[in-house]
Amino acid sequence: MRGFSTVLVSLAVCATAAAQVLPITIRVSSETAPPGGMAQMKVLMTSPKPITSGNMFIDLTAVSFDSIDGIALFSDMGDVSGAAVVNGSNVNMQFTSPKGTFGANSSYPLMTVALRLNAGVQNGQVFPVSLNSSASFWQDLLGLTFPVELQAGSIT
Repeated sequence: MRGFSTVLVSLAVCATAAAQVLPITIRVSSETAPPGGMAQMKVLMTSPKPITSGNMFIDLTAVSFDSIDGIALFSDMGDVSGAAVVNGSNVNMQFTSPKGTFGANSSYPLMTVALRLNAGVQNGQVFPVSLNSSASFWQDLLGLTFPVELQAGSIT
């Protein structure tokens, strides 16, 4: 019986360690741009994690901008592809990376969005930019959705 209780204690310790895994943090950068200028917002990861597919929903409703002039995804191996749908002040980006190299390099942004601010904004005005947690998800190499902590950014 002693060997059986040791196994149970070991399983309990492993289960507790697995339950305490901290989520990956995905954050939006904070940028500064002049009125009428271009701001390049970046979506960044704090530590590498292979991502095979997912969805990012960026909320720009609080930002006074005239246009979105570019959206890009990055993968070291160039295997990430996606499609962005701009609906008013929201960007919905769906993507896939068959080899899972998307998110493997935390030195580069996962995604960038270049937008032109309205010329009438006030200097020093701050606009929040966030990822929508209920509409954004990321899947690992096994196709499982993994938890992330989302941090908002801003444009000044």
